[in-house]
Amino acid sequence: MKRTHSFSIGIGYWVCLLCIVGPGQALAQPIPKLVLGSVTSSDGTPPLTNGLVFTAYISTRPVDQLTQESTGSGVASDGTSTFYFVDCSRFTNAPPWQVGEQLVVEMTNSMNGEFARESIVLTTNHPQASANIRLQSVPVPPQVTIQPPNLTLSQGDTVVFQAVVTTGTSPLSYQWRFMGTNLPGMTDSTLTLTNVQSGQAGAYQIEVTNPVGKATNTATLTVLVPPAILLPPAAQTAVVGANASFTVSVTGTPPMSYQWSKGGTPLADGGRISGAITADLTIASVTTNDAGSYAVTIANVAGATSSPPVSLTVNLVPLPPTIVLSPSNVAVTQGMTATFSMSASGTAPLSYLWRKESAPLTDGGRISGVATAALTITNVQYSDAGAYSVLVSNAVGTTSSAPATLTVLCSYALTTNAAQFGWAGGSGSVGVQTGGGCAWTVTGATNWVAITSPSSGSGTSTVAYVVQPNYTTNSRQALLVLAAKQFTVTQGAAPADQPIVQVIEPTTTNSFKTLFYRQVGLVEAIVRVANPSGAAQPALVLWIEGLPAGVKVWNATGTSNGVPY
Repeated sequence: MKRTHSFSIGIGYWVCLLCIVGPGQALAQPIPKLVLGSVTSSDGTPPLTNGLVFTAYISTRPVDQLTQESTGSGVASDGTSTFYFVDCSRFTNAPPWQVGEQLVVEMTNSMNGEFARESIVLTTNHPQASANIRLQSVPVPPQVTIQPPNLTLSQGDTVVFQAVVTTGTSPLSYQWRFMGTNLPGMTDSTLTLTNVQSGQAGAYQIEVTNPVGKATNTATLTVLVPPAILLPPAAQTAVVGANASFTVSVTGTPPMSYQWSKGGTPLADGGRISGAITADLTIASVTTNDAGSYAVTIANVAGATSSPPVSLTVNLVPLPPTIVLSPSNVAVTQGMTATFSMSASGTAPLSYLWRKESAPLTDGGRISGVATAALTITNVQYSDAGAYSVLVSNAVGTTSSAPATLTVLCSYALTTNAAQFGWAGGSGSVGVQTGGGCAWTVTGATNWVAITSPSSGSGTSTVAYVVQPNYTTNSRQALLVLAAKQFTVTQGAAPADQPIVQVIEPTTTNSFKTLFYRQVGLVEAIVRVANPSGAAQPALVLWIEGLPAGVKVWNATGTSNGVPY
C-alpha cells in the first residue's frame, strides 16, 4: 500500500510569494524549496535511504496558516480517492530522492498562481515509509518598474520618479542614471529633481541589485520650454506700392503658434496680408493705411510671449535729398575746435560726405563726422583753413550744400614777457611765435628803448632792441606791445656811489657847457671841447675844469684839473 504524506504551504508567509501580484502590491518573497528531512518506516525498521519515490499531488485548499514551516499531514490510504495528480508541475530533480535532498518545485502558468494556497502531497512507494518535509526559501532576483514610466512637464517644475520592485529578495540597492551616466548620490528608490531645465530632458534609468541579480528599467522625461524670442522683428520703411515684411525668430518646445497684430488688433490672412499666424508676416503693395505699430505673440504648451512693437513707415513717393540748412562760415583761433552742421530732407536713408575744396574727407586724427550731418575738426591748424561742403545722397538723387569757409584766427605768443636792465642799459631780443601769414607790429618804443629790427613782420620772428643808459636817480619802465602781447622793459637807477658826469654836446667851438654828476649834488664845471668844423657834432672832451677831486667823466677821455684820465 502507498503511504501518502501531505503538507500545506498555504501559510501567510508564502501567500504573497505565489499569489498573483498586480501593480502596486507587496514585493514577492523568495520561492520555497521542499527539503526531505528524514524517511522512516512505521514498524521501526531502519530508515530507508535509497529507492524512495514520491509522487506530487495537490489536495483541497486548506485554510491559510501563519507559521513558517509545516510538517506532513492528511495521510490517505491511496493517492487517488481524495487527490488529483498535477500534470503541469513537477519537482525539478527526479526521484528517487535522498534524505536531505532539496525538492525544488517548478512553477508554471497553468497553476494559475495559486500554488501557495494548496497542499502538496508526497506519496511514497514503500508501504511502511514516512517522510518529514520542511520548507526552505530560495533568493529571487529583482524585477523593477518606474512610476510614472514617462513624464512631461514644464521647465521649472519638480520631477519625482519612483522605482517599484515587483519581486526580489532583500537587501536591495538602487542607482539612478541619466542618459547612461550615474547620478551621484541618487541611490534611493525615489528620484526627485527640482526646477528642471530643458537640458535635463531625456532617459532616466534605475538599476536595482540584490545578491542574486539585478534589474533595470527606463523612464523618459520631457521638459516643455516656453517660447523665447531670439531675434525680434525690426522696424520697416517702404514706399507706397512696395512690399513690407516682418520676421521673428524664437526658441522653445514645438509646436509654436504665432499671431501677428497691428496696434493691438490681431491680423488674419487675406487680401494683401499673408503669414499672420506664422513667423513671417508679409504685407503686399503697402498703402499709407498700413503704417503703424506691429507685434507678434508666440505660444506653445508651456507658455506665451510677445515681441516689442515695431513700426512700419510708409512713404508716399521717393524724394531726392534737399538741403534745408547749409553749413555756416566758422572762424576759430588756432588750437580750438571747429564744427560745421547742416540739415537735409528726402526719402530715407540719407548718406553724407563732407569735402574740403571738393576733396573728400575721411574720419581719423582730428576729423570726425565725415559721414554725418555734422563735421568736427579739433585742434584747428592754419592748414585747415578753406572751403567745406557736404554731399547728401539717397536712392533717387544727390545734392551738395553751398561751401562754408573755415577761417583760422592767428594766435600769438612771446618767448618772454619781460626784461631787466641795469642803469648802464644794453641790448636784448624777444621772440614772436605765430603761424605763417600772421602779421604783427611793435609799438610803445620810448626815447630810451629803441627797436633795432624788425618793428613789424609776419610769422615767427625775433625783435631786437637797445636800452639807453639811465643817468637819473630813479628806475624806469617801458611797455612795448608786440603782436598784441605786452613786453615790459625795466631799468634801474644809477648807483648813488658812482660819480657820473654827463657831457652836453656843444654847438660852437670852445663853448662852455654845464656838466652834471651825481654824488653830493649838482655843481658846475667848465668843459673844454674842440669842434674844428664849428658845426654841431658829438663833443670831443679835451679837458674838464672845476671838478672836485676824485670825480671822473663817464665814457670820456682828456684831463681833469690838469690830470689825464
